[in-house]
Amino acid sequence: MNASAAVCGVFGMARAGPAFRRIEGGEDAERQCGWGTRAESVRNILCQDGRTITQLSAATRRCYGSRSPYFIPPSFLYQLRNGVTPHVCQIVALSENTGFRFADWLRIFGFDLHQIPRLQIRLHPERTTRVTPMEDCFEPFLPEPPFGY
Repeated sequence: MNASAAVCGVFGMARAGPAFRRIEGGEDAERQCGWGTRAESVRNILCQDGRTITQLSAATRRCYGSRSPYFIPPSFLYQLRNGVTPHVCQIVALSENTGFRFADWLRIFGFDLHQIPRLQIRLHPERTTRVTPMEDCFEPFLPEPPFGY
């Protein structure tokens, strides 16, 4: 299997569905930002795929084992509703098991891929920094660096 085939297997084309539509400003955008709504979106996507979270959990247990960071527990949706951010490995497992693109799953969980290069420039390169999704559509303010930095 060549590299492009492997990448296509992991980052397959997204299926059409309401969970992946672009949200513009307004009350629809505000409603989409809560963790309960994100959990409901995940459940709807799994239903469209003909699966339940229990079936997905069993599949990830078979593929990765229950101690792996890729494992998605049966309580995944409950954890999402309570504001627990999924591990990036769990997002990869969702992508691999559902056929949706990794970038689309990141967007559902509130990660803005367009912000990553800007944050990489501003974050100190020698320290590990935890980047979490934006809560309730709140865009964090990062001060401008002083001239000569």
